[in-house]
Amino acid sequence: MQEQLDRELQQAILHFLSQSQEVSEDHEEPTQPEEANQRMDSTGKPPALQEMVKQAGDTGAMLLKRLAPFGLQMMVSAAAYTTGLGLFQVLGMGLRVSCNQRVISSCLGCLGVGFSSAFAGHMSRHVHRQMEKGEGPVALIKAPLWAHLQPEELLLDAVVGVTFFKLWHGRFASVMPSDLRQPGAFAYHSVPVGGNPDSSGGKYAVASDRSMLQAIFKRDGCHHCGSRTGPLIGDHIPPTKIFKEMRAAAQAQDKLPPHVLQQFAKRVRELLNIKNPALRQRYFAQCGRCSSKQAALLRHNKSLPLILHNVLVPPGMAPGV
Repeated sequence: MQEQLDRELQQAILHFLSQSQEVSEDHEEPTQPEEANQRMDSTGKPPALQEMVKQAGDTGAMLLKRLAPFGLQMMVSAAAYTTGLGLFQVLGMGLRVSCNQRVISSCLGCLGVGFSSAFAGHMSRHVHRQMEKGEGPVALIKAPLWAHLQPEELLLDAVVGVTFFKLWHGRFASVMPSDLRQPGAFAYHSVPVGGNPDSSGGKYAVASDRSMLQAIFKRDGCHHCGSRTGPLIGDHIPPTKIFKEMRAAAQAQDKLPPHVLQQFAKRVRELLNIKNPALRQRYFAQCGRCSSKQAALLRHNKSLPLILHNVLVPPGMAPGV
């Protein structure tokens, strides 16, 4: 009996020890993470990150493919608008119409902005049609520009362009060429010439005047051509030579009868486009190149004082785009 109990006790102890060993092995074995979470690709990135990168690349390529035609149309529109303004400025040069002849220059400038806007819209639609056909750049150049003209679309483009031009405070007269004897197309701000207004003129700008002119030159450029490069010149308007002639004419007015005096003064103001009969000079920011042209004009009394300027007068090419 005792031997049987000893055998049963021995078997129970062995069974307990075997179970304890199994439990110990289970606790010692570390929990392995899922194989999918630890798997790396050849670049060392987990599959989830790789998938995100791939989706981002596909999205970027799709957006670029869809936006590229719009970018091309915008560039073509801007180029067409700039070309139209340049043609009308050359037309003004041929007709000898400067930006200071307010009525006719404003009318021609308005026509120029409208024509350039309509031309920009037509070119944009022309490019769009050719791209829809899937044709290359060569076919785009060879395609006739006058095909598929739509008068209602051209009129709408012209009206929208003119409206945007005025909403952005554009001046139609500034589309025409600049007159070297008068304020130019970019003459938005000026500085009064100090001293006695009845002096002989030609006084040079002092440091405070040059500081203001430098700020104007940096912001608006040369008042005649729009350039922001080169040396800054304080341009006297009216030019000193013309100012002296005007002063001499004013001094001779006392010797003339009243009716002749009034007619002469009116005629001089009309010729020089002076609204205020008082003789005053103002400084305008000018580049060195225009200053040299102005000096040659006044020295040799050339008959054509007009010069071409930067066609992108404010607000630039925005109406065309």
